[in-house]
Order: sequence, then C-alpha cells, then structure tokens
Amino acid sequence: MQLLKVRVNGLPLFKGAAEIDFISSERMTEISKERYQHLFANVYVSRVISLIGINASGKTAVVNMLSFVMAMMANQPVNIIRSSGIMSEAEQVQIEVWFYSSNEIGKLTTELKRNPDGRLVIKAETLQLKPTSAVSGRNRLFDFEGVKPDRIRNETEEYLLDDVSIIVAYNKTRNDLIHWIDLSSLTNQNILTPETEDYPHELIAFLDPSVEYLRVRKTEQKEQLVLKFYGKEEVMLNTPLQLNEYLSSGTIKGMDVFMSALHTFQNGGYLLIDELENHFNHEIVSTLIRMFMDASVNWNHGTLIFTTHYAELLDEFKRGDSIYITRNQGGITAEKLSASLKREDLKKSQIYASGVLGNTAPKYETYLALRKRILEMPHQPR
Repeated sequence: MQLLKVRVNGLPLFKGAAEIDFISSERMTEISKERYQHLFANVYVSRVISLIGINASGKTAVVNMLSFVMAMMANQPVNIIRSSGIMSEAEQVQIEVWFYSSNEIGKLTTELKRNPDGRLVIKAETLQLKPTSAVSGRNRLFDFEGVKPDRIRNETEEYLLDDVSIIVAYNKTRNDLIHWIDLSSLTNQNILTPETEDYPHELIAFLDPSVEYLRVRKTEQKEQLVLKFYGKEEVMLNTPLQLNEYLSSGTIKGMDVFMSALHTFQNGGYLLIDELENHFNHEIVSTLIRMFMDASVNWNHGTLIFTTHYAELLDEFKRGDSIYITRNQGGITAEKLSASLKREDLKKSQIYASGVLGNTAPKYETYLALRKRILEMPHQPR
C-alpha cells in the first residue's frame, strides 16, 4: 500500500486542513523519472519528501500527523498510537486518505470524535475503491464523486473495536499492510535501537573507520552488543545506552537511521525522521537522500520523509514538488515549494534562505531587537 494524499481537518494546531500529497504535480522529464516511482498512466510518487521551515513552524507536527495516519492505516487502535498527542486537543477530526494498492485507488474517510471520558472513537467511516483503469491521469486521481462505497462502518458490527479503522478488513483481504518506521521520537535522544543481527561492516566503516565491528552476541539469558575497535580488545555492552561512552552521537544516530533505511529498502513503506541533520555532516545526510532517490538501491520503493532547518539540503532535489515549506501564522500550514517557485533552474537553497517566499527566514527586525537587548546588558569588567 502506498499513500497518495493525506488530509486531516480539525487539528487545533493547523490553520484549516493539514494536507500532504506524495505525487508529482509537474510534468515529468526523463531525468526526473529516475527519482520518482511510476505507478500508472502519468502518476508518479516521490521517494523523498522534505519539510523545511524556521523554528516552531510546525514541521514536527506534520510528521506526527502523518505517523498517526500511517499507524491507523496499519490497523492500530487510534488511542494507543504513539503519535496520538497530535490529537490531544481535538474534539472532532476528519481524516481522508487516498492510497494505491493492487491496481486500484482507494479513499478512506474516517470521522473521529472524543467521548466524555477522553477516548477517541470512530463515529463514521467509508471506504471507496476504483480501478486505475478509471483514472486517466493526475486530474481525476483524487475525485471519488459518484463512486459507491465499498464498505461503510456499521455500528452494529461487534467484532470491530470503536477505535479501529475498517481498513483492517481491506488489509486482510489484500494482504497489503502499510509499513513505516518513525524515528521522530529519537530527535533529542541518542539511543541505538537494538538489532537482532550484526551491523554491516560497510555501514560501520562509512560512519566510523576506527570501529572493526559491532555485533549482536546471543546467549541463553540475553543478547549483548559486542564493540571492537581496530587493535583493541572487545567491549561487551549490556545495554545500547553504553555505546554513548565509546561512540560519537553521529555514529550512533547513523546506525539507527541507516539500519532503518535498509529495512525500508527491503520492505518498502515509509521512514520518518525529524531534524535529519542533527549530529550528521552534510555529506552523510546527502548520501541518505540520494540512496532513497536511487531506484537501484531503493528497489522496493520506500519513501523518506524528513524535516530539516538546512536550506542547503533542498539542492538535492531537482524539482520543488517534493519539498514542503511549513509556516505558523495563526496556525500551521504546509505548502509545496513548486506552488511558489515556478522556475526549477534557480538554486532552491538561496531562494529559501533569502526569505522572498515569505516567513522562511528569521525576521530582520527580530535580529535587531535581540542585538539591541544584548548591547543593553550590563558590561562586566574583565
């Protein structure tokens, strides 16, 4: 299953509907086709989605919204989803998800409402389906007017919990469950997510050439990490937290991120990362982005979704329809860069950093006010 578009209405943090789509909105060139996945007709989906904006512009909120929807589409009860905090102040929410699976396009519409006890329940839900043969191109892709529902939520269905989507039945019959890995909870932490197998030597060498290997040693009682530097004895680690005593934060995050990327290359689906550049140099970040864009590496069509503050990363993209600019002015909005920047020959990082797109750089008057405040501070003699 692949997401085509997500629209959520009723989230207090957002200004109107929160909407993200994954399809190309511009004419495809032969060069562009190499970085997008072709579904059918002239419909292509992005392998990498970037969210960029100044501090507190809502990038993380968008990622949490997408993670919530993915978890719901993967049969999780909405009240136990890790990213359900995005719904914490919402009383009534409508979620619309357009997706592609098994040569058909689906639209799931879910109405959530908060009970007096604080729980979210699904009050109404419909699933509509149409074959790809009925869609000639992008213009009609999201139009389901007149399409009879394939399934309508029936409150008398006792087998279905009141916070589990009817998509569970679709997933079972099509055997096509959405896969996703959400690393956004580790943005401000430096913890290695344990693996059940040894870490690839090539990955270790890429991140820290002084490390000979990092292995998982299994005993009857437990699993231990074994770290070895070249020319030194093995170090036995009882918990992943101990790695912080031996490895840099960049190496630890790199292991987490690239191992998650490897799983996404194998299984397809989505990898969500908040503030991708944290602890990484520019080349490591660029390498990951290029791997996802490379169809020979990303052979199962996984999608990387990341937030960043670094405008320089935008230059990895040849087009603007995979880049969303977030702003928070009376509520969060997310707009495709291609909607504001029509010329693809311009350097995207310079255009973004210049502020000509509006609210994409700290306001100059706020800088002047901060400078003035610093100058007014008492000067202590040295």
